[in-house]
Amino acid sequence: MTVRNKDAGEQIVALLGSMFTMILMRFLALMLVSWPGQWIWNDFLVPAVSVVNPVGYWQMVAISWLIVLLTYKEMKYEKS
Repeated sequence: MTVRNKDAGEQIVALLGSMFTMILMRFLALMLVSWPGQWIWNDFLVPAVSVVNPVGYWQMVAISWLIVLLTYKEMKYEKS
């Protein structure tokens, strides 16, 4: 059995495919998390706090995205 080395073009295509898949999965996860966040915000927070206004779906997507950006912590793995 022979092992074929990938050339640079195939490596770039594989890398771009992996990056696209990762971005798509994160976007879908953000979309799925935003709907329950909107429901919780509008049904529980708005009646409890008088200065808070209801938010729409895309506003909650933006809020969720900002929370992810502000709380992102890079994970570093150490070899044991």
